[in-house]
Parts: sequence; C-alpha cells; structure tokens
Amino acid sequence: MTPRPPLDEILSLLGATLAAEGITTDDGAGAGDSFIDAGLKGAGDNSFVSMLAVLYPGDPRQVDSKDITAFNDGTGEVTLAGAYKGVVAAIPAGVPYKIVTFRFVPAEVAALTALVNALATDIEGATGIFHEQAAVPF
Repeated sequence: MTPRPPLDEILSLLGATLAAEGITTDDGAGAGDSFIDAGLKGAGDNSFVSMLAVLYPGDPRQVDSKDITAFNDGTGEVTLAGAYKGVVAAIPAGVPYKIVTFRFVPAEVAALTALVNALATDIEGATGIFHEQAAVPF
C-alpha cells in the first residue's frame, strides 16, 4: 500500500487550488449567471476567467459549479457560463462560494460517439492509410 502524504502537504496542495472563497455580498444578475462579492474588488480584471466557481448554499443537493467567463474588478461581480442550477433567478447575497484554479472540461461524449460511429461506418470508403487495411472486427 502506498503511504499517504503528510497532512500539511495535503493541506498545502488543497490551499493551492483555491483562488478565492467568500460569501456573496449582493444579489447577482437576474439571469442567475453571476454573483457579487465586494471582497473580490481589486483582484484584477478577468483574474478568475477560466476558473471554476463552486456555490454551496448550505444544502448538499444545492451545490453547483460553473465555469467563470468574466470578472468585473470594479464591482466584484463574477459571471458564470450559465445560470446556477439552470434557474433564471438572481443568486442572492449570503451564499458561500469557492473559486478553484482548475475546472472540469466535460467531454462531449455524444459528439465523439457520433464521430467514431461515422468513421467506423465510412471505413470501407476511406482513402489513404485505411483503404489498404484488412477489415478487423471491434
């Protein structure tokens, strides 16, 4: 069994993944795709773009994460890639959040599957390196 790293190493790594954390101080846009924290003012225009915002209003079933698409340095407004939980309603003041330095890039599985199927179907009519290979069942 591989030994676990020391606790201080784990905590250091965890701390390095957090760009910011706080509680929203004002209502975000009515579209539900932004939140405001005055504590973020002065962090630098677009300093959180391409990071991931995680909102957790106290109920584990209400946790949601969205890619950050813009940040307003003057207001502390963080703009998200879509509405929180898909609901068009302002994210209110008082919601805890974290901004992490990485984001999950969802694979477009349906598009990739369609492409693989199209390639597999079209192999017989393919040219180039594929046209000389023997048919090999998958």
